[in-house]
Amino acid sequence: MPLWFGFADLGVQGLPPGPMRRRVARWVGSDAETPLMAAFVPFAVGAIWTLPFLGLFGLGWLIWLAGRDALVWLADCYFDILLWLTHLSGGF
Repeated sequence: MPLWFGFADLGVQGLPPGPMRRRVARWVGSDAETPLMAAFVPFAVGAIWTLPFLGLFGLGWLIWLAGRDALVWLADCYFDILLWLTHLSGGF
């Protein structure tokens, strides 16, 4: 899989619902009241980043099983959309 696809996927941390991300952000910003909470907060932050990656990886794997050409086509469409947005915003 091309390297640019991996970098473009860094935005997947925005996929979990907003209330969940805000709750975790409040946990990070506050002092841990208990040792259990101090251990749980890094786990929650890691889950916010890891679960969407696993979901996208699983989707990619299923598409790969269906056919490599379908995955390459979807990756190219995704990249074309990102390029279009960049041109639209004046990035190029």
